[in-house]
Amino acid sequence: MGINYYVITEARKLHFAKISSGWPVLFRGYPDLKLTSLADWIDLIKREEASILNEDGKYLSLCEFLYLATARRAGPVHQCAISDEQGFQFLTSEFS
Repeated sequence: MGINYYVITEARKLHFAKISSGWPVLFRGYPDLKLTSLADWIDLIKREEASILNEDGKYLSLCEFLYLATARRAGPVHQCAISDEQGFQFLTSEFS
């Protein structure tokens, strides 16, 4: 079982990441939006003063989410995932 996270800006709602029990956090990459690393996501969140919302309707601060994400950095490699320069795993296709 996992929880999906979304980044909410004034213009859109983007699937951001999923955290599942026993797995490292899996981020959603959007090459067309130049969102292919955690650093890119952090930059977007700060620049657009975006919110992070989980599928249960709970808002998290960037610090709260980063705490969860860094605690879930190690673990099995997701099939078809690519890693950013910090070692976080990304998929550039939709997942749930």
